[in-house]
Amino acid sequence: VELWSDAHFEALRRTMKIPQSTHVFYVQGGFDIDRLQLPMKLVMKVKNQEIAARLNAKPELSEAEEATLQMTRGSGSAVREENLERIVALYK
Repeated sequence: VELWSDAHFEALRRTMKIPQSTHVFYVQGGFDIDRLQLPMKLVMKVKNQEIAARLNAKPELSEAEEATLQMTRGSGSAVREENLERIVALYK
């Protein structure tokens, strides 16, 4: 899944009024419907069906849309080691 560009981070920093001295990272996670409590699980089952129907109607899916579609089937992960590079570099 596409990493955020520096422009995305700067826009986020301005919008959220985050000072330049504070490091900002984007680390995408995953989704596991089985880990949700019952009320949220029921809501997400309905939302998953809506999202899957919308994506299945598209003739072609981007990488991010494909990952989202996979997650509508119950679970999925968008965790990527390269998304941690900036965080690891900060601590080295």
